[in-house]
Amino acid sequence: MDNIQVSENIREDLKAFTDALKNSKEYLEYRESAEEVENNEALKEKLSEYRLMNYNLQQEMDPGMVEQKTEELERMYEELEREPAAARFLDAEMTFCRMMQDITLAIYASLDIE
Repeated sequence: MDNIQVSENIREDLKAFTDALKNSKEYLEYRESAEEVENNEALKEKLSEYRLMNYNLQQEMDPGMVEQKTEELERMYEELEREPAAARFLDAEMTFCRMMQDITLAIYASLDIE
């Protein structure tokens, strides 16, 4: 944002907004659960593998591979959900990401842009 020309009042409002985000229960829960994962190397690796598999699935074009990879991803998710720290992290991450998506959609909806 430093490279973009932004009026001072928008910059100040953005600072207030990001401070509010950082103090939201959704963000605080996400950060707390992320720190717990950071302190568990094996769990961190499993979650990284799961996220990579999820990303690759979203890029997959072959319908047959999509089905196979979806099943693999679901099995991995079920395994992760059995570990309390992983389940907490995945839930917190999803909640925070949905909140950010809702915020982004609300911003675009409130502006007259195409």
